[in-house]
Amino acid sequence: MTSSEQEVGHAAQIEALLEIARKKGLEEAVKEARRTNNPHILDDFHDRLAAEIRQSLLGA
Repeated sequence: MTSSEQEVGHAAQIEALLEIARKKGLEEAVKEARRTNNPHILDDFHDRLAAEIRQSLLGA
């Protein structure tokens, strides 16, 4: 797998986690992120989640 393919897969994982958060709640999404046992996924999920919350609060 190339680096580019890994990044696409990584982005898809983050999007899937965000969708879990929307549908099943934040707690379930965090549990799923932790199950990956991948600190990079957990960190990126946190960053995207924070950005989404910030956008919703600012109305942007």
